[in-house]
Amino acid sequence: MMGLVLRDQTMEYRLRVLEKKIDSLENTISYDEKMILDLSDMIYKNSIKIDNLEKSIGTIIKKLREDNQKFAVSLNSEERPPHY
Repeated sequence: MMGLVLRDQTMEYRLRVLEKKIDSLENTISYDEKMILDLSDMIYKNSIKIDNLEKSIGTIIKKLREDNQKFAVSLNSEERPPHY
């Protein structure tokens, strides 16, 4: 009889240990899922920012090229100043 009681207590102890491990794993999974969602959201927002920056850089490059062409044309078409 004593052996049966001891065996039952050991089994209960093992079940409590397993329940604690399962709870810990569930908490870890929950935290990881939240982290993954947060990181996914950051990646999405950053990709939008990158797209906008690429468009802005393209616009700036286009403007610089236009200004550079205008400047080159104005240099070629300038007459000599009157004091020459």
